[in-house]
Amino acid sequence: MNKEKDINKEIMIIRNKVDDYKDKSINIINNNLITLYYRIGKYIYINNQIYGNRFVTLLSKTLLMYYPGRISFTESNLYRMKTFYEEYKEYDFLPLCIKNISWTLNNLLIERIRNKRRRLWYAEQCYRCGWNSSELIYQMENEAYEKSLIKKVNTNVIINNTSNEIIKDQYTLDINNNINKDLKEIIIEEV
Repeated sequence: MNKEKDINKEIMIIRNKVDDYKDKSINIINNNLITLYYRIGKYIYINNQIYGNRFVTLLSKTLLMYYPGRISFTESNLYRMKTFYEEYKEYDFLPLCIKNISWTLNNLLIERIRNKRRRLWYAEQCYRCGWNSSELIYQMENEAYEKSLIKKVNTNVIINNTSNEIIKDQYTLDINNNINKDLKEIIIEEV
């Protein structure tokens, strides 16, 4: 009976390691994706000044030809990349909290919050607390940032892994044309 407990304990250790590496891998993919979108946004920003909006139209058509069916390269998402770059171009490096949350959450923050300090606070909370889009909207509507300034709220209470939100984000796996749909479904089911 004791050996069975030991075996189960060892299996749990290995399972935890697998889950930990899966989460780390998902976060690395997301971090790279956000960095890629930032860099594409920079190219669009520079080339739009030279060629105008037709650059985005041509870029979208070309990328969609090479990567058919990818929502990442629609004109509207390319314009989001440009806006994303414009919002953070004064930073030498993108803030870690921005790189560690999903593209959808980043866009939601940019669309709804003009003040960068406030936006970064919400991004940090999304990362640390594992907020999804609905939770973020709820927190913004209930003025969590303003309340945190009045009363120092302990936001460390719930620390969740953001990989669940990242893997469900429609843009995360959209970028890689070689990812098997079955693998994506398995990953989403496990999360």
